[in-house]
Amino acid sequence: MKKVYTLTPVFLLFFLCELNAQNTSSLKNHSQSNTNSAIKPAVDEQDVLKQISQINGHLSAIETKRNYILSDPAEKALAQEQGWFEDMKKIEKSLLKKKEKLTALINN
Repeated sequence: MKKVYTLTPVFLLFFLCELNAQNTSSLKNHSQSNTNSAIKPAVDEQDVLKQISQINGHLSAIETKRNYILSDPAEKALAQEQGWFEDMKKIEKSLLKKKEKLTALINN
């Protein structure tokens, strides 16, 4: 029972990280849509690098949690039952796409 109480805050942490990443993206898209579309806004490289770093941290946290869950059969069964692995794959895919877009911004 204690593991269920431990697992719940971890799920909430991942959810909040994803929500924060989406809000950051939404705010940036909203502010860019208010500017003149004919003028390409300058890319703040430091901000982009910070976002990439946050994505890397999130991906690392997912991997750490996955390794923890896989090391404990009870946790693994619970995570599979709740669909955690599938959810994390979706989140990882989304984060990797965002990271590719950010990397393209810097390289252009």
